[in-house]
Amino acid sequence: MNWYQRTISETFQALNASLDGLSQISVQQKQSEYGKNELKAQDKKAAWQIFLAQFTEVMILILLAAAAISFLIGDAQDAIIILVIVALNALVGFVQEYNAEKAIEHLKKLSSSKAEVVREGRVFTIPASELVPGDIIRLDAGDGVPQMHDLWKHMD
Repeated sequence: MNWYQRTISETFQALNASLDGLSQISVQQKQSEYGKNELKAQDKKAAWQIFLAQFTEVMILILLAAAAISFLIGDAQDAIIILVIVALNALVGFVQEYNAEKAIEHLKKLSSSKAEVVREGRVFTIPASELVPGDIIRLDAGDGVPQMHDLWKHMD
């Protein structure tokens, strides 16, 4: 649905809203239908799971097989070099993925902002997680625009 191509009245009609904002009953119905306006929490991986996942890539498995073959044919020096390279690769991959997960957690905390909305003709300050489709968001100069996470996927 191309919302930017609709008139204000068409948008209000599609969202069952008005210039006075949503009623409390409408807000409750939409919250039960769409849920919270939050990023979906993903299962958090333990550090050891992140580390072990580094050894599941095809190239790493090939290198481990090459190290095993080197040991079997008596070339321990090559096997040790390959294992050191694999270990360093796993360590670098673990650090990068662990830091990325921490950064995502931090971004989730930053995205939990407040929003000023018009509901029942009055302005309320609410957590952005309580926004629903049809809310009229009041913005002043310098205000950040609250994110509507997965709610709009359901509006097509």
